[in-house]
Amino acid sequence: MNKKDQLEYKRLLDNTIGCCNREEGDTAIGNLMSFVIEHAPKKLYHYRTASTNNIEAFESNTMYFNTANNFNDPYDCLTYLDTNQIRQQISMFNLDYMKTITKCIITEPARAEKLFSQLNTNYFTKLIDNLGDKNFIANINNATEDNLNKIKKQIIDYIHVNYETIKNYYLERFPIVCLSETWNNVLMWSHYADSHKGFLLEYDKDNLNTQCIKCPKKLNASTCPKWASLRLLPILYTQQKYDASHYVIDFMIHNLLRDNYETPLWNDMEVIGQYKINIYKHKAWSYEKEWRLMLNKSHLEQPNAVQIKPSAIYLGCKIRKCHADILNQYAIKNGIKIYKMSVDPDNCKYKLKKTIYKP
Repeated sequence: MNKKDQLEYKRLLDNTIGCCNREEGDTAIGNLMSFVIEHAPKKLYHYRTASTNNIEAFESNTMYFNTANNFNDPYDCLTYLDTNQIRQQISMFNLDYMKTITKCIITEPARAEKLFSQLNTNYFTKLIDNLGDKNFIANINNATEDNLNKIKKQIIDYIHVNYETIKNYYLERFPIVCLSETWNNVLMWSHYADSHKGFLLEYDKDNLNTQCIKCPKKLNASTCPKWASLRLLPILYTQQKYDASHYVIDFMIHNLLRDNYETPLWNDMEVIGQYKINIYKHKAWSYEKEWRLMLNKSHLEQPNAVQIKPSAIYLGCKIRKCHADILNQYAIKNGIKIYKMSVDPDNCKYKLKKTIYKP
């Protein structure tokens, strides 16, 4: 994307904050994804090492997803939480909300614990114990300001104590594949394809999805054990991490109260906050021209994998002959185009070129 398109992309991302109902949220996401689809390159590329697992994945047209805790950038998908902002947001709770939250925590602890699953369960038990004194339960329907302040303090402490746990939750939980707009970047071949001894897979943009979204039976994640969907978004290169403070708290409390309230809480819901955590990245990485394919899955046989056939494979200019021979056999079997990368000795620029591979 050029600079103008990047600014528009950022504006559309920002518009997903403050959606007060499902219809507004769907419209905001629809506008964002329409823009992304329109501006996505027709081809995207996945740099791979020539490991046994990656070669076998190519043979079976399997795309494996990874989580951010295994990435080479320690800041990648690292959640930023502003504890001062958290305190300010929770201070805006009104009495009705607090009574409902407290009642749910005390009377339905299993449900509440599941919804707060990214937080430490030992502290959750402590929270229930602290709230569950007899006087508080007896007066829950006529709660006083002291009761209100008590539950506010407990939730603030709850978030504060589990700050690191929350950050690790987002680093370890969500499957991602990193793709690039470029197939001939010398640094990318060096960093992600074993110093040009690996290979690169080319994917058609239109194939980077599953059929589950358009399921003829209208099944979804809760009704189909094989349900999965993919969302493709370009990286937003910035100087600051995404501030997920309001998203994390809104997500938990909104889900906790969704059976009781259809309206948003003290802060409007961030409808794609999780995806934003995954696409904010420091400007130093902008040369990668990265797009991220993110998997929303159910109980798949391989929970971090989907079947997607590449349109072509590019062999690194220093790939071993045994690897090239195996990959060539699999490419022929699956009807996939195969190219060989090489340096261009007749060009004064540092430029890689590709030619049709002829063993």
